[in-house]
Order: sequence, then C-alpha cells, then structure tokens
Amino acid sequence: MSVADNVVIRTDSPRAPFSFKQFKACGPKDFIGKDRPSAMFQWFDLIEVTFRQSGCPDNLCTVNATGVFLSKALDW
Repeated sequence: MSVADNVVIRTDSPRAPFSFKQFKACGPKDFIGKDRPSAMFQWFDLIEVTFRQSGCPDNLCTVNATGVFLSKALDW
C-alpha cells in the first residue's frame, strides 16, 4: 500500500481505483439549483442512494456529487 495526501491506494488489489465514470453509470440525477428548497433535499436523498449503489468511497463523494451540478448550481 502507498499513502499520498490522506488517500490510501492499494497496490496489491486487482480492483481499479473508483472513477467518475463508475459513478455516472449509476445514473445520478443532475442538480440544476433553481428548484424549490425541498427539491434540493430530494436530490440529497437520491445522490446518497447513488453513492451506495456505485460503491463510491467516502473521500470521493463530494467530488462526484459536484460533478453533476449544472447551471445555477455551479455558482454555489
């Protein structure tokens, strides 16, 4: 194993590192940021399900979630 920037990369594992492509393959809903506040909470719930389905590691959840921001959500 090697450690860099608080990320552990297992070099003895046959599994490839987690990618945004794997996350997108699970069909996360895009977040536009112009809906009512309750829509944001719905999106939070849906994105949490996508994290579990895709096997997204905790340290990559924020990076992957912001990857599906569009339009006004990009200004946050």
